[in-house]
Amino acid sequence: MGKQKIVTFTGASGAGKDTLARSLGFPYIISTTTRPPRATDCPGEYEHVSHNQFSWLALCDEFAWHQEFAGEWYGTKLEYLTAAQIAKHPSVMILIPERVKTLREVVPTDLITSFYIVSPDVAALRDRLEKRGDRPEKIEQRLREREWDEEAKLSDIPYIFIHNTGTIDEAVAEVRKYLK
Repeated sequence: MGKQKIVTFTGASGAGKDTLARSLGFPYIISTTTRPPRATDCPGEYEHVSHNQFSWLALCDEFAWHQEFAGEWYGTKLEYLTAAQIAKHPSVMILIPERVKTLREVVPTDLITSFYIVSPDVAALRDRLEKRGDRPEKIEQRLREREWDEEAKLSDIPYIFIHNTGTIDEAVAEVRKYLK
């Protein structure tokens, strides 16, 4: 593998970002969140904190960025980004489009490879969100994320577009060919 230190996955909820990231076997750069844990969370993917703890971390400038999304707070600590840049292996991040832009301002861009996972059709996406246990109101909110697909195509972020409509092994093989 080349100089890549941070591999990002972006796309609508349910597009398969986490499944791809887990299948690659790279460690996650830990995200800090107020969101309750999900059964589908990978070990080391999230640091779950209270709203008060999150506010304190933000006040102490611990985050490279933080933002509210779908009613919860998410952030990435500067210390975790620094550790990823000097690690011997690549690390993975699941990011919304705005945070990919921010990452590219904080970390040298030659250390980043960004993938965009294109959404499946609405029925398949809804099915994936229901199976992972999202509440109906969250599903409707998350289905609107499909608009990111068009925005990503027009973006100045050098995304590598992946269609996760076949088997997971096919999608992983597609990602791996760009990480050589």
